[in-house]
Amino acid sequence: MRRVVRILVAAALLLTPGAVTARADGGVPVVESPQGAVRGIAADGTWAYRGLPYASAGRWEPPRDDGGWTGVRDAGRFGPACVPFVKGSGSGPGFSEDCLSVNVTKPAGASAAPRPVLFWIYGGGFYEGRGDIPDPTRLARSTNTVVVTFNYRLGPLGFFAPPGGTDRRVNLALLDQQAALRWTARNIAAYGGDPARVAIVGQSAGGISVCAHMVSPASAGLFSRAVAQSAGCDALVAPDAARMRAAARELGRGLGCPDGAGQLACMKARPVAEIRKRTEWDVNVIATEQPPPWTPTVDGVTLPDLPSRLVDRGLVRRVPFLSGNTRHEGRLMVAGLYHWRHFRRVTAEDLDRLLVVEARGGAARLAGMRAAYTAARHGTRDKAYAAVITDGMACPIDADRRRFAAQGVPVGGYEFNGTVPFGDLIDGWWGMPLGSFHGTDQSYLFQRPLGPLPDVPLSGDRRRLAEAMGRYWGAFAAHGTPRAPGLPDWPSYAAGGLQRLEPGAIGPLTRERFRADHHCAVWDAPTAG
Repeated sequence: MRRVVRILVAAALLLTPGAVTARADGGVPVVESPQGAVRGIAADGTWAYRGLPYASAGRWEPPRDDGGWTGVRDAGRFGPACVPFVKGSGSGPGFSEDCLSVNVTKPAGASAAPRPVLFWIYGGGFYEGRGDIPDPTRLARSTNTVVVTFNYRLGPLGFFAPPGGTDRRVNLALLDQQAALRWTARNIAAYGGDPARVAIVGQSAGGISVCAHMVSPASAGLFSRAVAQSAGCDALVAPDAARMRAAARELGRGLGCPDGAGQLACMKARPVAEIRKRTEWDVNVIATEQPPPWTPTVDGVTLPDLPSRLVDRGLVRRVPFLSGNTRHEGRLMVAGLYHWRHFRRVTAEDLDRLLVVEARGGAARLAGMRAAYTAARHGTRDKAYAAVITDGMACPIDADRRRFAAQGVPVGGYEFNGTVPFGDLIDGWWGMPLGSFHGTDQSYLFQRPLGPLPDVPLSGDRRRLAEAMGRYWGAFAAHGTPRAPGLPDWPSYAAGGLQRLEPGAIGPLTRERFRADHHCAVWDAPTAG
């Protein structure tokens, strides 16, 4: 699972959605919020309030809730994004360590009653991502919600165990997210949102974050529904901080800060560009078994244990929970990391190496995987390799649903199977259609393209599916159930059903069919430990 997740995250970074510049008009009322007065802008049928500070934090310090301002604040521009740590990703004036801001977007015009709130947590492997991408205006309109997007710290600025330190609050990015949720609880009513109906929604690393908040003690009472898209709850979560602390000590040495009591202070004084240079993730390198060290970690405070263990002990929010995957999660990973960047196909050695890693020492598990993932069964080794990545995500996601349901959490599930215009342009290159790869469900939900690509609108059945997803997600935020008038009913997970979200074919998918499609019996087989 570790290698699958690392490849998955790397591919998510290949197509980070492009920014959209909103058209600003007048006539937007000034909001009198607990923080202070705010002047927003009109943008694509919405009213938007951008770049509002929710907290402040020094380097490697927990966030402190923002105290507000006097006068009227101009909220027409997004704040700077947090510093990313992917090789080749942006740097410069658009990025800053002082980046903890929120953006509020809602349908234009007055509402007779407070709207539900959709609190979006971006993905990007915890190494990249920003709150102004994708543009949320269509999402706010399609879901009829108040959408909150925000920035949280990334890489070694977001997850850091001080060398030789005793502070156990190493999950700074999760603390940022909790601070943004507290901001929402205090302020969202002023923007027309209902603080009693806050749905946290995240994709990939954002979905892992959603799972963390389902079990983190400090997240209690901050949300009332949760949606995890393409994310297993234990994915990228380290069982303790030992590896991260060792990596922090090594980083300090590389920055010229010797071991000892003054190492942390020395590291804080170094330019962030030096930290980036020594910790950037090179997604051009075909993934290794070891995941990056700067990710969520069991610290005994924010994450008292692995999410799966906390759920099994009953230490979980009993709020409606929705999760799902895309049908071909892994295909972009193979195309991006083998075909496009290294100009070669997957070899038999590549495939078997991945299976050995995923078997994790389980002999029966390895035998089952070698039988399930062959070129003969999947058409090519490239497709077989992609299927391992897909199933290594889909089956743990379904196991999480079973785990949540066993603890009395209202659960719903789906599998998304839609394609995007970008895929149409290159489908079949190297003999492998991209299908519904990792991130395509996000493209439909936001009705925005993936990557720095032209904004080609979805049409026909694709557009109808995107509109249906907006209504399903909006209904879930409003009522805690993804059921909307005029749309196909959402099957009961308790009765063994999932929803298939496919252009022209929205309808039920049995859990038995899902498990067979993804070889989940193989993934259920024991490992060596």
